Amino acid sequence: MRTHWIIKGALALLVFTPLALAQEEMGEAPAGQDMGIPKPAKELARYKALEGCWKGKGTVAPEPGAPAGEWTSVTETKWGYDGHWLVEKTVISMENMPKLMFKTFYGWDAEQHKFVSYGIGNMGGVCKAEIDWLSDGRMLTTNQMIEQGHRVVDSGLCTWGKNECTFVMKRSIDGGDFFVHVKGTMEKVDAVELPAVDNAFPMPTPQPEMKRIAGMVGDYQMEATMIMAPGTPEMKISATEAVSLKFDGSLMLFKSTGDPAPEMGDFVYHGLGAMAWNPNENRYDMIYINNVGEGGLYHGHWLADQKALVMSFAGTYHGQPCVNQGTTYCDDAGKVKGCENYMIIGTHEPYRAFKGTYTPKRQG
Repeated sequence: MRTHWIIKGALALLVFTPLALAQEEMGEAPAGQDMGIPKPAKELARYKALEGCWKGKGTVAPEPGAPAGEWTSVTETKWGYDGHWLVEKTVISMENMPKLMFKTFYGWDAEQHKFVSYGIGNMGGVCKAEIDWLSDGRMLTTNQMIEQGHRVVDSGLCTWGKNECTFVMKRSIDGGDFFVHVKGTMEKVDAVELPAVDNAFPMPTPQPEMKRIAGMVGDYQMEATMIMAPGTPEMKISATEAVSLKFDGSLMLFKSTGDPAPEMGDFVYHGLGAMAWNPNENRYDMIYINNVGEGGLYHGHWLADQKALVMSFAGTYHGQPCVNQGTTYCDDAGKVKGCENYMIIGTHEPYRAFKGTYTPKRQG
């Protein structure tokens, strides 16, 4: 029979993506046998140069002509999510400045056939960047954003030698000429000391919009039904969902752990989502990744009169145009009570792909 694996992700994911993880032709496989869960993409081998622990130093200039300040850094980079994402954790120190912490997830976008990264940090935002590997082995990262009201384009180029890396990031502000924003070197070391928790080094004052959804924080048991694709039978799924605030409330983190299922053998689903308020676009932005290689960036809004958070995505799904809208409903205390997800794929009519209920777990 033809089976489409669809696993729901964190509360972050539950409103977003009943995406098919794999599509395999197979017979009735016994419990514990490989059931078509995607393996890490072979393209991920390009990231091997980033693995390990690093100490860095260099300079940063905030704008053209401004004096450059010095910085130092420690970085730990290792594979996570069953080998689908290379997770990089970096802490940067500068004189008379709060420490900066960044967590970056490097992966392969199988839908778009390109390298990609997603990031979070203690400055309160989430981001997505595109990555290109040049013919000479250097890694080019490009990103555009709004920073303190200015439109910014960053282009970073990394070059690896034996146990060392040099990089230069050039920046354009409001369409101006590119200038050297950051440059430095990194040396590979045996180990580094990093904070034990992601809540270290909070920076900004949380946006009021983050306080608005703070009631969602908690641990939940999720029970849901899903329809994998138009015309396919409904299936039941369940998971534990943990929602927390990081960096003094400027970032909301979602972690999902699927409940074991005999038909899935030893596979256990893990998903991570991170959401922050984007004041420039007047919306919530969310990134997510999981241990089947999926990742994405979603945008959303809070509907106060309905106590609902609506997130949406438009792109492609197995090469077909796709629109995905998920709504998370909260009770009067702000706790999550339910969620629905609707999809349009290709020329199919809209259909409800997911409906779930959420029960807060008792503490202690």
